[in-house]
Amino acid sequence: MIEFHGKSAKDGKLLLSQSQYLSRQQFLSSLKKDSKVIETLRKEGKLKTWGQCKMHFGLALTAIVDEFDSRGWDCSMLLNLPEPTGIGVDKDMLQIFFYALFPTLNDEGSRITLRKMDTEQESAFYDKIVCFASSQWQIYVPEPNPNWRMENAAKTVLENDYDKKEKD
Repeated sequence: MIEFHGKSAKDGKLLLSQSQYLSRQQFLSSLKKDSKVIETLRKEGKLKTWGQCKMHFGLALTAIVDEFDSRGWDCSMLLNLPEPTGIGVDKDMLQIFFYALFPTLNDEGSRITLRKMDTEQESAFYDKIVCFASSQWQIYVPEPNPNWRMENAAKTVLENDYDKKEKD
């Protein structure tokens, strides 16, 4: 997988640096005719607080576990085993899997977990998880809803109104 980093222009085009553009063209030129290629575009964004990082990570793991459950997949998918194991995947198992797959190192070269990552490291780790889930398992991890508090409050008000009508 190759990543290219650019900026969007007002006319809807992606602006790449000259070296990024040339690398992309070289890669595409190296492919056989009619090769299938997937190009994914996403907006780059940095998480601002450790709390946001932790929440995004937890939501990503939950989305992946829910999708594994709905597809009837077990840990044989993580381990690339030919036969099912019958052992379900949970968030803890996925967390260990992703720490092993995408190790993050501190300045001394030791592996660190989410608790010791800074927001930049966690953001990169999260992006790798989302890309892996999408490309390897075809699992979409939705972006967290920034308006979830307001939507939850509105839902609660509607439920309370409904409950009052039921009692009357």
